Amino acid sequence: MYINVENVEHSLSKVIELGGKLIHEARKKDGSYFYVIVEDPAGAVFGLGNFNA
Repeated sequence: MYINVENVEHSLSKVIELGGKLIHEARKKDGSYFYVIVEDPAGAVFGLGNFNA
């Protein structure tokens, strides 16, 4: 699952602040959007991306 966010860096820092962790570094897909893969404290893995870019 991917969640569309306005600011990927800010959202990533919030995930880490709340006990989550970064699974995969930031990527740019086809030059059209930017995303990261994270894991929340309960173990759920999901993507955060700006898909409106």
